[in-house]
Amino acid sequence: MGRLRDKVAIVTAAAQGIGRATVKRFAQEGAVVYACDLQEEKINQLQTEVGDSVIPVCLDVTDALAVRIFADRVEHDQKTIDVLFNCVGHVPEGTIHECDDDQWHKAFDINTKSVHNMCKAFIPRMDAKNPDGDKCIVNTASVASSVLATANRYLYMVTKGAVIALTKSLAHDHVQLGFRINCVCPGTVNTESWRNERATTPELRQAFETRQAMGRVATPQEIAELVLYIAAEATYTTGEEFIIDGGWRNSAGGFGTANHEDLRRYL
Repeated sequence: MGRLRDKVAIVTAAAQGIGRATVKRFAQEGAVVYACDLQEEKINQLQTEVGDSVIPVCLDVTDALAVRIFADRVEHDQKTIDVLFNCVGHVPEGTIHECDDDQWHKAFDINTKSVHNMCKAFIPRMDAKNPDGDKCIVNTASVASSVLATANRYLYMVTKGAVIALTKSLAHDHVQLGFRINCVCPGTVNTESWRNERATTPELRQAFETRQAMGRVATPQEIAELVLYIAAEATYTTGEEFIIDGGWRNSAGGFGTANHEDLRRYL
Protein backbone atom coordinates (compact mmCIF):
# COMPACT_ATOMS: atom_id res chain seq x y z
CA MET A 1 0.00 0.00 0.00
CA GLY A 2 1.06 3.61 -0.47
CA ARG A 3 2.28 3.43 -4.05
CA LEU A 4 0.52 6.76 -4.71
CA ARG A 5 0.92 8.29 -1.27
CA ASP A 6 0.68 12.11 -1.35
CA LYS A 7 -0.28 12.04 -5.03
CA VAL A 8 -3.30 13.79 -6.55
CA ALA A 9 -5.11 11.95 -9.33
CA ILE A 10 -7.97 12.78 -11.70
CA VAL A 11 -10.16 9.94 -13.04
CA THR A 12 -12.95 10.41 -15.58
CA ALA A 13 -15.89 8.03 -16.14
CA ALA A 14 -15.56 7.29 -12.43
CA ALA A 15 -19.14 6.27 -11.73
CA GLN A 16 -18.85 2.68 -12.88
CA GLY A 17 -16.71 0.06 -14.60
CA ILE A 18 -12.99 0.64 -15.12
CA GLY A 19 -13.10 4.22 -13.86
CA ARG A 20 -14.78 3.28 -10.58
CA ALA A 21 -12.38 0.37 -10.00
CA THR A 22 -9.42 2.67 -10.68
CA VAL A 23 -10.63 5.33 -8.25
CA LYS A 24 -10.79 2.68 -5.54
CA ARG A 25 -7.30 1.35 -6.26
CA PHE A 26 -5.76 4.81 -6.43
CA ALA A 27 -7.37 5.72 -3.11
CA GLN A 28 -6.23 2.44 -1.54
CA GLU A 29 -2.69 3.33 -2.57
CA GLY A 30 -2.81 6.68 -0.85
CA ALA A 31 -3.89 9.16 -3.54
CA VAL A 32 -6.41 11.94 -3.30
CA VAL A 33 -8.68 11.20 -6.25
CA TYR A 34 -11.05 13.51 -8.09
CA ALA A 35 -13.77 11.16 -9.36
CA CYS A 36 -15.38 12.81 -12.40
CA ASP A 37 -18.61 11.74 -14.04
CA LEU A 38 -22.01 13.04 -15.09
CA GLN A 39 -23.70 10.42 -12.89
CA GLU A 40 -23.62 12.52 -9.74
CA GLU A 41 -25.44 10.11 -7.46
CA LYS A 42 -23.06 7.26 -8.28
CA ILE A 43 -19.90 9.27 -7.67
CA ASN A 44 -21.32 10.54 -4.39
CA GLN A 45 -21.94 6.93 -3.41
CA LEU A 46 -18.35 6.14 -4.37
CA GLN A 47 -17.09 8.78 -1.95
CA THR A 48 -19.28 7.26 0.77
CA GLU A 49 -17.82 3.82 0.07
CA VAL A 50 -14.17 4.87 -0.11
CA GLY A 51 -13.91 7.93 2.11
CA ASP A 52 -12.86 11.55 1.96
CA SER A 53 -9.81 10.80 -0.19
CA VAL A 54 -12.32 10.64 -3.06
CA ILE A 55 -13.65 14.00 -4.24
CA PRO A 56 -16.72 13.60 -6.47
CA VAL A 57 -17.02 16.02 -9.41
CA CYS A 58 -19.99 16.25 -11.76
CA LEU A 59 -18.25 17.04 -15.04
CA ASP A 60 -18.99 16.88 -18.76
CA VAL A 61 -15.57 16.18 -20.24
CA THR A 62 -16.80 17.06 -23.74
CA ASP A 63 -17.31 20.66 -22.54
CA ALA A 64 -13.94 22.41 -22.86
CA LEU A 65 -14.97 25.39 -20.72
CA ALA A 66 -16.26 23.18 -17.91
CA VAL A 67 -13.01 21.19 -18.02
CA ARG A 68 -10.91 24.39 -17.77
CA ILE A 69 -12.96 25.64 -14.82
CA PHE A 70 -12.49 22.29 -13.08
CA ALA A 71 -8.75 22.32 -13.81
CA ASP A 72 -8.48 25.80 -12.30
CA ARG A 73 -10.20 24.50 -9.17
CA VAL A 74 -7.80 21.59 -8.78
CA GLU A 75 -4.81 23.84 -9.39
CA HIS A 76 -6.06 26.22 -6.69
CA ASP A 77 -6.87 23.50 -4.14
CA GLN A 78 -3.89 21.14 -4.48
CA LYS A 79 -0.14 21.48 -4.07
CA THR A 80 0.48 19.02 -6.89
CA ILE A 81 -1.39 17.27 -9.73
CA ASP A 82 0.31 13.99 -10.52
CA VAL A 83 -1.92 11.55 -12.42
CA LEU A 84 -4.64 11.96 -15.03
CA PHE A 85 -6.59 8.90 -16.16
CA ASN A 86 -8.93 9.56 -19.09
CA CYS A 87 -11.43 6.70 -19.00
CA VAL A 88 -14.52 8.04 -20.77
CA GLY A 89 -15.77 5.92 -23.65
CA HIS A 90 -18.70 5.31 -25.99
CA VAL A 91 -19.12 2.20 -28.18
CA PRO A 92 -21.07 2.92 -31.40
CA GLU A 93 -21.89 -0.08 -33.56
CA GLY A 94 -22.04 -0.57 -37.30
CA THR A 95 -20.00 -0.08 -40.45
CA ILE A 96 -19.38 3.15 -42.36
CA HIS A 97 -22.84 2.75 -43.92
CA GLU A 98 -24.58 3.18 -40.56
CA CYS A 99 -22.45 6.20 -39.62
CA ASP A 100 -24.16 9.58 -40.02
CA ASP A 101 -22.84 13.01 -39.09
CA ASP A 102 -24.48 13.07 -35.66
CA GLN A 103 -23.00 9.71 -34.73
CA TRP A 104 -19.58 10.80 -36.03
CA HIS A 105 -19.54 13.96 -33.91
CA LYS A 106 -20.90 12.23 -30.81
CA ALA A 107 -18.28 9.46 -30.96
CA PHE A 108 -15.40 11.87 -31.50
CA ASP A 109 -16.66 14.20 -28.77
CA ILE A 110 -16.84 11.43 -26.18
CA ASN A 111 -13.94 9.17 -27.16
CA THR A 112 -11.37 11.62 -28.51
CA LYS A 113 -12.25 15.25 -27.84
CA SER A 114 -12.75 14.49 -24.13
CA VAL A 115 -9.14 13.27 -23.93
CA HIS A 116 -7.96 16.35 -25.83
CA ASN A 117 -9.92 18.65 -23.49
CA MET A 118 -8.56 17.07 -20.32
CA CYS A 119 -4.96 16.92 -21.53
CA LYS A 120 -5.00 20.48 -22.85
CA ALA A 121 -6.36 21.79 -19.56
CA PHE A 122 -4.27 19.70 -17.19
CA ILE A 123 -0.84 19.41 -18.83
CA PRO A 124 0.17 23.04 -18.15
CA ARG A 125 -1.27 22.91 -14.64
CA MET A 126 0.44 19.62 -13.83
CA ASP A 127 3.71 21.08 -15.05
CA ALA A 128 3.28 24.32 -13.10
CA LYS A 129 2.60 22.44 -9.87
CA ASN A 130 5.45 19.96 -10.27
CA PRO A 131 7.89 21.23 -12.92
CA ASP A 132 10.75 18.92 -11.98
CA GLY A 133 8.81 15.80 -10.96
CA ASP A 134 7.15 12.79 -12.54
CA LYS A 135 3.79 13.46 -14.15
CA CYS A 136 1.64 10.66 -15.60
CA ILE A 137 -1.27 10.62 -18.02
CA VAL A 138 -3.05 7.40 -18.99
CA ASN A 139 -5.60 7.44 -21.81
CA THR A 140 -8.12 4.71 -22.58
CA ALA A 141 -7.99 3.43 -26.15
CA SER A 142 -8.98 -0.13 -27.10
CA VAL A 143 -7.56 -3.21 -28.73
CA ALA A 144 -10.35 -2.57 -31.30
CA SER A 145 -8.53 0.35 -32.92
CA SER A 146 -5.33 0.54 -34.96
CA VAL A 147 -4.29 -2.55 -32.98
CA LEU A 148 -6.93 -5.03 -34.19
CA ALA A 149 -9.76 -4.90 -36.71
CA THR A 150 -13.12 -6.17 -35.55
CA ALA A 151 -16.47 -6.25 -37.31
CA ASN A 152 -19.13 -3.55 -37.06
CA ARG A 153 -17.03 -1.18 -34.99
CA TYR A 154 -16.03 1.32 -37.70
CA LEU A 155 -16.57 4.51 -35.73
CA TYR A 156 -15.37 3.08 -32.43
CA MET A 157 -12.13 1.90 -34.04
CA VAL A 158 -11.55 5.25 -35.75
CA THR A 159 -11.98 7.22 -32.52
CA LYS A 160 -9.93 4.84 -30.39
CA GLY A 161 -7.19 4.72 -33.02
CA ALA A 162 -7.15 8.50 -32.78
CA VAL A 163 -6.63 8.23 -29.01
CA ILE A 164 -3.54 6.10 -29.63
CA ALA A 165 -2.16 8.67 -32.09
CA LEU A 166 -3.01 11.52 -29.70
CA THR A 167 -1.18 9.70 -26.90
CA LYS A 168 1.96 9.18 -28.95
CA SER A 169 2.01 12.81 -30.09
CA LEU A 170 1.60 14.13 -26.54
CA ALA A 171 4.24 11.74 -25.23
CA HIS A 172 6.77 12.91 -27.81
CA ASP A 173 6.09 16.61 -27.23
CA HIS A 174 6.18 16.50 -23.42
CA VAL A 175 8.77 13.87 -22.47
CA GLN A 176 11.41 16.52 -21.75
CA LEU A 177 9.04 18.13 -19.24
CA GLY A 178 8.85 14.96 -17.17
CA PHE A 179 5.55 13.61 -18.50
CA ARG A 180 4.88 9.93 -19.07
CA ILE A 181 1.88 9.64 -21.38
CA ASN A 182 0.61 6.17 -22.29
CA CYS A 183 -2.64 4.44 -23.15
CA VAL A 184 -4.32 1.20 -22.19
CA CYS A 185 -5.97 -0.93 -24.88
CA PRO A 186 -8.45 -3.32 -23.24
CA GLY A 187 -10.32 -6.10 -24.93
CA THR A 188 -13.82 -6.86 -23.69
CA VAL A 189 -14.44 -5.92 -20.06
CA ASN A 190 -17.26 -7.06 -17.81
CA THR A 191 -18.69 -3.63 -17.10
CA GLU A 192 -22.25 -2.58 -16.39
CA SER A 193 -22.65 -1.13 -19.87
CA TRP A 194 -21.31 -4.32 -21.50
CA ARG A 195 -23.76 -6.48 -19.57
CA ASN A 196 -26.72 -4.20 -20.24
CA GLU A 197 -26.06 -3.25 -23.86
CA ARG A 198 -24.11 -6.10 -25.50
CA ALA A 199 -23.99 -9.32 -23.50
CA THR A 200 -27.75 -9.38 -23.32
CA THR A 201 -28.21 -13.13 -23.89
CA PRO A 202 -26.21 -16.18 -22.77
CA GLU A 203 -25.29 -16.82 -26.42
CA LEU A 204 -23.87 -13.34 -26.91
CA ARG A 205 -22.00 -13.45 -23.62
CA GLN A 206 -20.42 -16.78 -24.52
CA ALA A 207 -19.37 -15.46 -27.93
CA PHE A 208 -17.65 -12.49 -26.33
CA GLU A 209 -15.90 -14.75 -23.85
CA THR A 210 -14.66 -17.31 -26.37
CA ARG A 211 -13.11 -14.75 -28.72
CA GLN A 212 -10.54 -14.02 -25.98
CA ALA A 213 -7.91 -16.75 -25.96
CA MET A 214 -8.27 -17.01 -22.19
CA GLY A 215 -11.94 -17.86 -22.63
CA ARG A 216 -13.30 -15.02 -20.50
CA VAL A 217 -13.63 -11.25 -20.48
CA ALA A 218 -11.64 -8.99 -18.17
CA THR A 219 -12.84 -7.59 -14.88
CA PRO A 220 -12.69 -3.82 -14.34
CA GLN A 221 -10.30 -4.50 -11.46
CA GLU A 222 -7.80 -6.14 -13.82
CA ILE A 223 -7.70 -3.04 -16.01
CA ALA A 224 -7.43 -0.84 -12.91
CA GLU A 225 -4.38 -2.79 -11.76
CA LEU A 226 -2.65 -2.07 -15.07
CA VAL A 227 -3.52 1.63 -14.85
CA LEU A 228 -2.14 1.68 -11.30
CA TYR A 229 1.09 0.04 -12.47
CA ILE A 230 1.51 2.63 -15.22
CA ALA A 231 0.80 5.49 -12.82
CA ALA A 232 3.00 4.27 -9.99
CA GLU A 233 5.77 2.13 -11.45
CA ALA A 234 6.21 2.36 -15.24
CA THR A 235 8.70 5.18 -14.78
CA TYR A 236 10.72 4.49 -17.94
CA THR A 237 7.81 4.13 -20.36
CA THR A 238 6.04 6.74 -22.45
CA GLY A 239 4.14 6.81 -25.74
CA GLU A 240 3.13 3.15 -25.48
CA GLU A 241 -0.05 1.10 -25.90
CA PHE A 242 -0.52 -1.36 -23.04
CA ILE A 243 -2.61 -4.16 -24.52
CA ILE A 244 -4.74 -6.10 -22.03
CA ASP A 245 -7.09 -8.32 -24.03
CA GLY A 246 -6.87 -11.89 -22.75
CA GLY A 247 -4.96 -12.93 -25.86
CA TRP A 248 -7.66 -11.77 -28.30
CA ARG A 249 -5.22 -9.98 -30.60
CA ASN A 250 -3.00 -13.05 -30.89
CA SER A 251 -5.69 -15.70 -31.14
CA ALA A 252 -6.89 -17.20 -34.41
CA GLY A 253 -10.48 -17.62 -33.24
CA GLY A 254 -11.54 -13.99 -33.31
CA PHE A 255 -14.92 -12.60 -34.26
CA GLY A 256 -14.41 -13.42 -37.91
CA THR A 257 -15.21 -17.08 -37.17
CA ALA A 258 -18.75 -16.34 -35.96
CA ASN A 259 -21.60 -17.34 -38.25
CA HIS A 260 -24.73 -16.31 -36.38
CA GLU A 261 -26.16 -13.13 -37.90
CA ASP A 262 -26.92 -11.61 -34.50
CA LEU A 263 -23.35 -12.13 -33.41
CA ARG A 264 -22.03 -10.60 -36.62
CA ARG A 265 -24.16 -7.53 -35.97
CA TYR A 266 -23.64 -6.93 -32.27
CA LEU A 267 -20.16 -8.12 -31.32
